[in-house]
Amino acid sequence: IMSKIYLEGVPEDLLKRAKATMLNQEGRPLNVIDLDSDLEAILTYLREQGHYFAQIESAKPEEILTYKSNYTEAELHVVVSLEKKTVLEDILITGNLKTLPKVLLREIQMHQGDLLTPSKLEQVKDSITNLGLFSYVKVSPVVLNRDDDEEHYRANLLIQLKEKDFGVM
Repeated sequence: IMSKIYLEGVPEDLLKRAKATMLNQEGRPLNVIDLDSDLEAILTYLREQGHYFAQIESAKPEEILTYKSNYTEAELHVVVSLEKKTVLEDILITGNLKTLPKVLLREIQMHQGDLLTPSKLEQVKDSITNLGLFSYVKVSPVVLNRDDDEEHYRANLLIQLKEKDFGVM
């Protein structure tokens, strides 16, 4: 039985929902096979809350699970490095030789100060890909102030493109 789940480093306002994303729950039988997906679910939730660079310090079952002496109960102790929330500073686009930047910026529905999340970056990539003009699209955040004492990380959104070769008319 899972007697207790500890998510060290997760603030109280995010803790209940982070635990709710897990398959293993307190007071229910422990399923070790679900641990990896539980850890991934926690990370996904935290990253979608704007903590784009959140990480779990250790994912090894022998380091995060503690069993009572008779092995009837277990405690899960996960240490999360939450990192600061990441906000958009600017959008940088490379590889658009023929496509005008304003065409791309129209598809990117993000603005300075918006939180960066994996789903928003995926949405940007899908929007640009759906234009049908590019054979390669890569979208990634580039942090500008990782060592500063600011409240948030500020990041540029780097969009790398390769235009399709439509041949000569």
